[in-house]
Amino acid sequence: MPLKLSVEEIRMLADQERRMDSGELPFVNSPGGRMSVSPEVMAELGLAAGQTVSWPIMQAILEATLASLQAHMALDKAVQQ
Repeated sequence: MPLKLSVEEIRMLADQERRMDSGELPFVNSPGGRMSVSPEVMAELGLAAGQTVSWPIMQAILEATLASLQAHMALDKAVQQ
């Protein structure tokens, strides 16, 4: 099933690609292609921008990213109360 993106979503992805090209956003080369990774996760896992990663490292990136997002959401919720 092909992914259907809106024009705005494509524009956002194109901007992210340009930011990776310019070095503004760090990224890794994953088995599925180039992927932006937050500086915090890059530092936590000891990754270098442009590094090629394996599936196990990719899984660790996804888990660390999810944990970071969950922590930010919990903090935002606590601040709002």
